[in-house]
Amino acid sequence: RWVLREGCRQAKIFREQTAAEVKPGIGINLSVKQLFQSDIVGDVRSALADAGHVPSALTLEITESVMMTDIDLAVSRLEELRDLGVRLAMDDFGTGYSSLSYLSKFPLDILKMDRSLLAAGASPVTSGLASAVLGLGETFDLEVVAEGIEYPEQSATLRDLGCETGQGFYFARPMEPVALLTYLDDRAGEIDGT
Repeated sequence: RWVLREGCRQAKIFREQTAAEVKPGIGINLSVKQLFQSDIVGDVRSALADAGHVPSALTLEITESVMMTDIDLAVSRLEELRDLGVRLAMDDFGTGYSSLSYLSKFPLDILKMDRSLLAAGASPVTSGLASAVLGLGETFDLEVVAEGIEYPEQSATLRDLGCETGQGFYFARPMEPVALLTYLDDRAGEIDGT
């Protein structure tokens, strides 16, 4: 709960203080225990309201294995969360065991492609899976975010595959809030596409 509340509070500050036209959002991971707690929807609602944070700028990230624990309850809980206006991401996609029929049931906005699919030295089969994940994203109308980008070659591969969004140390390391605001402002033109 503290991470959720503090994350929303800090994200609101970033959105107000950055000069960038494209305002940053925040992603917060939910564990299986959190997702299946009956008060998670109320916790998210309260955190957003108390911070005055825009719901669409909050992405809740849930791993594939968490969702598969109790599919019916997961779908129900995700639908309740999505009704708040938040975005939902399946984290570490490509390493679990969900089937396409299950993937179509979850009310998702984002597939976060696991870092292993673009790791340095990955086999051609593994690299081909990255293309398949992008195809799934297109089929299900989901944004695909590649995780674990650490090298220029990985970023170039992403661009070649048509993946527009990545995250990882290649772009930036974790930083304190003041440093993040400076980083966002320094790169405002890049992020805005100008």
